[in-house]
Amino acid sequence: MSGHRIEGIIAAAGIVIVCVAAVAMTTAVRATPAAGTIETIAGGGTLAPDGVPATDASLTFMLGLAINQDGDVFVSDATNCAVEKISAGVITRVVGTGSCPQSHTSNDIGDGGPALNALLDRPEGLAFDSAGDLYIADSFDCEIRKVDMQSGIITAFAGKGPWYCGGAGDGGAATDATLTNPGGLAVDADGNVYIAEWQGPRVRKVSGGTITTVAGRTGWRGFSGDGGPATDALLEGPLGLAVSADGTLYIGDDCRIRAVSGGIITTVAGNGICIGTPDGPAMSTGIDGPYGLAVDSAGMLLIADADDCVVRRLENGMITTIAGAPLVVNDSFTPVCGHTGDGGLATSAEIGQPVGVAADGAGNAYFAEDHLSDPGPASVRVVYGVAPPPPAPTPTATIDPAIDTDGDGCTDVKERLLVPPTSPSDAWDFYSVPVPALFASPNPTSTIRDGVVSASDAQSIFAYFTRGAQAGSPEYEQDLNANGVRDGLEYDRSFAGPGMSGPP
Repeated sequence: MSGHRIEGIIAAAGIVIVCVAAVAMTTAVRATPAAGTIETIAGGGTLAPDGVPATDASLTFMLGLAINQDGDVFVSDATNCAVEKISAGVITRVVGTGSCPQSHTSNDIGDGGPALNALLDRPEGLAFDSAGDLYIADSFDCEIRKVDMQSGIITAFAGKGPWYCGGAGDGGAATDATLTNPGGLAVDADGNVYIAEWQGPRVRKVSGGTITTVAGRTGWRGFSGDGGPATDALLEGPLGLAVSADGTLYIGDDCRIRAVSGGIITTVAGNGICIGTPDGPAMSTGIDGPYGLAVDSAGMLLIADADDCVVRRLENGMITTIAGAPLVVNDSFTPVCGHTGDGGLATSAEIGQPVGVAADGAGNAYFAEDHLSDPGPASVRVVYGVAPPPPAPTPTATIDPAIDTDGDGCTDVKERLLVPPTSPSDAWDFYSVPVPALFASPNPTSTIRDGVVSASDAQSIFAYFTRGAQAGSPEYEQDLNANGVRDGLEYDRSFAGPGMSGPP
């Protein structure tokens, strides 16, 4: 970040103090498409999906989608038995050999070795934990695989492999248990992993290496149990999974969305009739095939309503369509499916059957679409601005333009766009909001390049911090740029000379 005018430079006790004039913003910022706009980011081409521009790749049968902390998109490719990564417009294979096993002559599928050498057999759900490691529902191998994204090593996380499919092992080690064709996956804030077994039909949880059933009754299929313990309820066939920030587990159960909170199960969307109906009150709206679920940055539930060729959003008891042609009442109840509309409103576009859905921290929704019942290329598409952006920081004290309220050597008139200190004893300028909140959205004084938290943002923004936060401030215990120093204790390391801030 460069080209900003800086005044009143004072050096004391190893800290660079910078007064920032509320003028002269020259940072180049990537243009963000208008809210509600749809775009294809992968698929539609003819090339193998490895090391090529993502939109030149040929994709088919993508059953899972996940986004990591850097904003890279990962898709499970059931046709090629691989997981692929979409980053900076390029798609690469990151897990699997790229070909499916014809049969398993042994139970050795590559656990403990490089992820690129591992055998996958119909990978479905994907999920990341807070450490950035990837979990894969390896459906036909009856196993959940974990990839350490730093080392590239794949290991068995739950299940015993393709020779040992089944439903045993609750209460014991997850790697000693048997699974039946796992599909949907979700990871909560505590690192617990949830597994949907459509054939179970049940949802299981791995916590601290131990596996248990948290919803459904093994071998019993149906719909019952709302208002009671989730482990006494019957599930029709769990598909997509998602977990909210408060720990509520959402289950795409055939033609309904069910929620488990505090061990109690309820239905929160879907009338149970597998025919899509127009948007409206969630409990009376028809949903047909919720293969993918995700919680967006505003805490609302996204639903890949596959057989209706729409992506929908559950908010305050109402269902709305965010991508695809909204359903209308007609005699045939036939959805409109296709692949049109890039660059325009997502609700004016035609989409294929969405089977995976994910959300990033900037309010954008991604989905993987297939075209099993209509012509069109399998692809990954994004709808921008589905959720509102994070709230802008608000002042927490009165700023007097004539004096130096916080005693940092800069008159407050030069800081009128900064967030003032929350405490008179803390001589900060805009440390009164968490660092990620500043990084993730435009600020009146500084604009971050792409709205995604990254190490380069951490370098850039320090040109505007006038003092390091006091030790022990909990929201600044992070180390986004991994240099061994907590961000709240750092000072300006990109300062280049009088009057200018240096490059990141």
